[in-house]
Order: sequence, then structure tokens, then C-alpha cells
Amino acid sequence: MVTPEDLVIAKLESAAASGSDRQLDDVAGILAIARPLDAAYIERWARALGLEDAWRRVREN
Repeated sequence: MVTPEDLVIAKLESAAASGSDRQLDDVAGILAIARPLDAAYIERWARALGLEDAWRRVREN
């Protein structure tokens, strides 16, 4: 089973690779229904994978 946090990270990776806003929309949907999430875990992996910009875009919208 995939955790919501790992699904968010996978979607961020896909968005970065494809430039697809659809993936970021999916992340926003996950954030809306899967609370509370371990934001520190997501931020740590976003930093490690160079996905900070995508993560920031989702959180700001």
C-alpha cells in the first residue's frame, strides 16, 4: 500500500518530468482529503529529489 505522502512525492516527480499541471492538481486533491499529512517527510524528499518548486506551487494554490 502506498502512503498519501509517497503518492504526493510520486505525483510531484511526474509533474516535474512531464510539465503536467494535471499531476499538481492531483496533489492538491490529495492534500484536500488526506489530512493530516507528514509535511516534513514530503519536504525532506522534495528537497532530496529537487522537487521544491513543484511542492511550493501546490501549497501556494
